[in-house]
Amino acid sequence: QNDASLAFCKNLGVKTKEIDDFKLSAQIAEAIGKEYGFPLGFREGVHLDDGFNIVEFEEDSDGNEVAVKAGFVRVSKTGDNNEDPNNLTYGKQLLGSSVSEGSVLMEHPRLGLDARVKIGLITGLAINKEDVPAGSDLLFGEDVSSGLGADLYFSYNLAPIIGISQTFLDINTTFAFPVAKFNEDLDEVPEVVPFILSAYLGATKKVWFGSSNLSLFGGGGIESLNLAGKLLGEDYIYSVRSIGFKFAGDFEKLITPDISINLGLQYKYALPPMQLAITWGDFYDITYEGADVIDLYPDLSLSALGFNLGVNYALGELPINIFGFLDPFKKH
Repeated sequence: QNDASLAFCKNLGVKTKEIDDFKLSAQIAEAIGKEYGFPLGFREGVHLDDGFNIVEFEEDSDGNEVAVKAGFVRVSKTGDNNEDPNNLTYGKQLLGSSVSEGSVLMEHPRLGLDARVKIGLITGLAINKEDVPAGSDLLFGEDVSSGLGADLYFSYNLAPIIGISQTFLDINTTFAFPVAKFNEDLDEVPEVVPFILSAYLGATKKVWFGSSNLSLFGGGGIESLNLAGKLLGEDYIYSVRSIGFKFAGDFEKLITPDISINLGLQYKYALPPMQLAITWGDFYDITYEGADVIDLYPDLSLSALGFNLGVNYALGELPINIFGFLDPFKKH
């Protein structure tokens, strides 16, 4: 209940700040190229990596003054105006043409949490067809060396906590389907789905140049080869697990303040399998660990190289309070 309440309050806070009358705003006091200083700071709750839109005021067809977005700025240094009200906050422009002193910046509120989705190809797997059973037969007619997969990242911006811009704490899950032909000797294809599932905890650092960036990710977690479905009318789950390490690099291009697209390369290194778990209906549930699993799968490797294309979205709301325990530590 506490997490649900906090998630609701955070979402409500962002929604409230999306109303122009509640947004922080200030005129640019200093302009050096595409870096601007403006009189907001810690006193107003501004943090490192917060976003501000450059706005220009125009009249609409009814004669009303409206704010038109002309660019986007991200805070690179927050001014400590609690001690000295003359301390300015500085930001770098990522989108739009450069402007001069007197132009208006208006807050672009977000949760400080990004969601990234990537799809792509993985290759380099070493899954022998004997490693994927379908009852008394084998599911595949050939060894598996590649797959099609999707990655989901939730990335919490640590910059307001550690003072290093564009540094993220990541939770990453991957869901991939092995690419191989089914065994032609099967009387019928069993009602089971083979897939590779992984979960990682890691960190990402982005280095920006203009509206583009290079990002590097590293993390550790679990890789598992799975079969799930029905076998002879009973629920069947078969899972071989390994400890894994993942490293990824992406080139990313900012399209809007909230959306960017990325093209990347990743490599995951999986240790020899450490656990095998089989559950079949209510009458069979067994787990093997350690050397017993290595003896069963001496050649199995879930290590792979991946190529992917994805999209990154800066979240304005989320129904769960993921990483919320870190919010009280924001200080930069």
